[in-house]
Amino acid sequence: MNIDKIEELQYIMTLAIGTKDFHPVFELLKKYPLLVNECYGPGELKENSVLLDAIYFNEPNIVLELLKIGADPNKACSNDTSIPLIDASEYGHISCVKYLLDYGANPNITSVFGETPLVVAKEEGHVEIVKMLKFAMK
Repeated sequence: MNIDKIEELQYIMTLAIGTKDFHPVFELLKKYPLLVNECYGPGELKENSVLLDAIYFNEPNIVLELLKIGADPNKACSNDTSIPLIDASEYGHISCVKYLLDYGANPNITSVFGETPLVVAKEEGHVEIVKMLKFAMK
């Protein structure tokens, strides 16, 4: 993937989060659909993606739209340290967790640190998310 387009997406996503206008993000993704699953960030770290950013800033409607256009709910960034369902479970973002599970996120996914969505949700005291994850694991 063209590194300039990845950097452009990162810049546009940063602006979108600040202004709450995500239209430019989706316009760029319409032109370059493979960008939806690209990781970006400073140096070698590459710990963010548009999906991870939308989860971090608790933008469930954007999460849903990204999933609809092909964002991979199991795509990890930064050597498997940033994983959408684990992050959403840790932050307590109930709607984001629901959409991720609805679009095929693996409730048993494990980070390189051995964390699972269930473990982090329990640690953070997110009771509703714990229930959702247990149901999804059946």
